[in-house]
Amino acid sequence: MTRQWLRDWQVQHAKDHNNIFNALNALNSALGNPAYEINNKRLSFDPSNLHTINDFMQESRFQHAEFYQWINQLGASLSTYGKTPLSIKPDLNLTGPLVTITDKSWELFLQQERVIHMMTLSVINQLYAAYDKQMDSQLSGNFVVGVNMIPGTGEFIYDTIPYVHYGIVPYKNTVHPAWWVDNVHQNGNIVEDLNFYNDQSPPVMNATDFVTATNQMNQPFLNVKTVALVVAWFGDNVDASKCQIYPSSVYANYDNWIMYGQYQHELFGGGYWPEYYSNGVPTGKIINGGVINDFWRCSSLTQNSTNIISITQTNGSYDYGGTPSDQSIVRAIRDFKAKGYRVVFYPMILMDCAGFPWRGRITYSPDNDAQATTTINNFLGPATTSMFTRDFQELTVNYSGNLSDWTYRRMILHYANLCVIAGGVDLFLL
Repeated sequence: MTRQWLRDWQVQHAKDHNNIFNALNALNSALGNPAYEINNKRLSFDPSNLHTINDFMQESRFQHAEFYQWINQLGASLSTYGKTPLSIKPDLNLTGPLVTITDKSWELFLQQERVIHMMTLSVINQLYAAYDKQMDSQLSGNFVVGVNMIPGTGEFIYDTIPYVHYGIVPYKNTVHPAWWVDNVHQNGNIVEDLNFYNDQSPPVMNATDFVTATNQMNQPFLNVKTVALVVAWFGDNVDASKCQIYPSSVYANYDNWIMYGQYQHELFGGGYWPEYYSNGVPTGKIINGGVINDFWRCSSLTQNSTNIISITQTNGSYDYGGTPSDQSIVRAIRDFKAKGYRVVFYPMILMDCAGFPWRGRITYSPDNDAQATTTINNFLGPATTSMFTRDFQELTVNYSGNLSDWTYRRMILHYANLCVIAGGVDLFLL
């Protein structure tokens, strides 16, 4: 190796260290930390002077150690990094100063420096990728100030209390889908877990899907202040003169798999819910070992009401979940309010007819004559405020009008009263 080549190399080596230092300091500054300091003055040597060469090597190793210490500090402050701490491997450093200047000793040193620099730059790139990922997450959380709570269907999807459904298989020897077989408890009885978040072991008290989801929402979306709770009824025709607006349940009308279904909600009086079933007999709502039955409720309807319009099915599966039960909605609103959120109530119509069109397609033609006025009035319906009675005990609203009044005004007035039971909302959408 020529002395000129070594002089050129040390210039490039000093630039490499300076680039590493600047990259780490820039990331450190972006994280709001005080600036790093380092001494680059000794990163030069006289190729003919053994003493200056050894000083150079010692200072280079010292700076590498500093770089790795900073890398580990930065990695620890980045939640998205998750790498093990770095250390300079002994075999990548000369164990002592050079005693002679030979091409072999220089080759070994240059090889070690090259490997260390490549490894250091690779880790720095990983740190920057982790920083970008963390900032993306934080920025998205900062910009999101409100969310829609969906799906809007599911009898107890929004409940803070775990529910199970108990029913009877119509024919014990019938070949059922595997999912149902897994949920047959005893003597042909079905015990179906409706909203319990069971990806935890052991089960956590009151860990419903809703509670788990809303608790997790706080982590990435720190600035969310408003939640719009979407609750759906169904429409069965885009022709306003024929369209009925109604709530429904997949457990209504003694459907093909479950007969005379009753719901129970659990407060875990000491164990997981199957322990509370004896010989296949439903025990109902578990409160410290005591038992009370519960029902899906909506506007004086339960799953046992015979006039409920069924949700359509495709290949044996329901196209929608059922309308959320009144008491679940009340508890969801109260839970949001207790956590400090502004609550928007968002009643929605899901079209359960051919093609599953957008609800905005409901229309009537011609739309500018007396018949159109009559049609829209019929679509809105005859419900009046005096027909609704708030039940603060069962957390539902009773309707004294025709229970087969499937109209829009009944839906809206029902939920206006239900929101009062929940303690009010900040905004009610129409």
